[in-house]
Amino acid sequence: MYGLRTFLLLHVLACVGQIVHGGKIIHGKKAPKNSLQYMVSVQGSYGHVCGGFLITRDFVMTAAHCGEVKLTHVILGTHNIKKNNYVKRQIERTYMHPNYDPIKIKCDIMLIKLAVEVEIGERIRTIAIPTSKMKTKVNQTCSVAGWGKINAWNTGVNVLRVVDVSVIDPKLCKADWEVLPPNVICAGGSGTYKGTCSGDSGGPLVCNGMALGIVSFGRDANCIYPDFPNVYTDISRYSQWVNGILKDNAAIMYGLRTFLLLHVLTCVGQIVHGGKIIHGKRAPKNSLQYMVSVQDSHGHVCGGFLIAQDFVMTAAHCGEVELTHVILGTRNIKRNNFVKREIERTYMHPDFDSEQVKSDIMLLKLAVKVDVNERIQIVSIPAPDANLKVNQTCSVAGWGKINGWSSTVGALRVVNVSVIDPKLCKMEWEVLPSNVICAGGSGTYKGFCQGDSGGPLVCNGVAVGIVSFNSNLACVYPDLPNVYTEISTYVSWVNEILMND
Repeated sequence: MYGLRTFLLLHVLACVGQIVHGGKIIHGKKAPKNSLQYMVSVQGSYGHVCGGFLITRDFVMTAAHCGEVKLTHVILGTHNIKKNNYVKRQIERTYMHPNYDPIKIKCDIMLIKLAVEVEIGERIRTIAIPTSKMKTKVNQTCSVAGWGKINAWNTGVNVLRVVDVSVIDPKLCKADWEVLPPNVICAGGSGTYKGTCSGDSGGPLVCNGMALGIVSFGRDANCIYPDFPNVYTDISRYSQWVNGILKDNAAIMYGLRTFLLLHVLTCVGQIVHGGKIIHGKRAPKNSLQYMVSVQDSHGHVCGGFLIAQDFVMTAAHCGEVELTHVILGTRNIKRNNFVKREIERTYMHPDFDSEQVKSDIMLLKLAVKVDVNERIQIVSIPAPDANLKVNQTCSVAGWGKINGWSSTVGALRVVNVSVIDPKLCKMEWEVLPSNVICAGGSGTYKGFCQGDSGGPLVCNGVAVGIVSFNSNLACVYPDLPNVYTEISTYVSWVNEILMND
């Protein structure tokens, strides 16, 4: 009966014009300069159809219902889609979720394969998406952006607009809607004058710098607010399907590139035996005993490292999901010979900015102290005035991906990386947050990937940095320099928490 009731209600609402795909940015503002560089205008022969967002250099994510019209190309690298200073890419192929249902608005997710990759730079960036199931925090402030209508009677806008919205309790959302498709997030609309309407479909719901939802539908084609909650597709519920498509395409491209490269190198006599260690090697036995796997109810989320018997240091952006416990004393987090501790409290740096990835540092207070022994060790952190030498060899470790399409690994891996001159790093990135260290990535095949966030950059036995961000979700190397939070600049904040807790 539930399935029939859902079908009938959604069908009736659609017929009487009370369900509208996507939405305008109601009571938002123009997107600030040098922000939201992941936003994409998905277009047909007559112009803008939907929003979307770049997740790799050649893949855009959007809503499946956007594919109900013929899509031809996308526009990137601009806030104003009517000006000519944009980057245009033809659409090679669309991947609509096989279970998409236009009546129930179920599985409203689609991937768009671009015919030619885009260059990542100041104007164009990728945005991270969940790699496993996540629980979005109720009342969390997120943002949504698009080129849709700004009121019920006008057409869509030319200049990108953005608005903050709060995540709504799923139970309250269901009470308002009565029936909802599965695997959705509700945010904005209900009880506020902020939300979405026609033209913003396919755009991302961004929380703490990560795209967690896709604009799917709201109620009332006139977009009268306050109204029912706006509904987004929960991306985390489709991570396996997304990763499968990205992996298949990456494997095809890798095979072609390998063939061409080997052919060229053979012709010019530049093939030698041996080679580089891609993404490192397994951590040796009896090493890196300070490493910690920071986890939620679904498993590994981020790396971390033990700085006291009851404190773990990690990245602030790891706190965008509900962390529950940590795993210590093992290099293989899939086995049962580990030490587990519940998280009593998190201390996210008060200046953490998810958009600028600024002050990306967090402390986790463990509910019970751990015993320091052969399996578990504490790593030192630097003095406030510590300085790093350019080209100094350091190491980074984690349980993250070993390439852009794999899942995280069970056994801890480690790789050596060199510290990069801050001036050169700034030249490559153009814009960088303050108090960071750059090491690895640029000009090498060594660096970190998704799942390694929060792990330490260790130089001469001291944890000097925290894995923060890189430039490409697919971890394509060589790439822009990898960026770490510089711990020495936050030592006074750390010590105050350790002494007062």
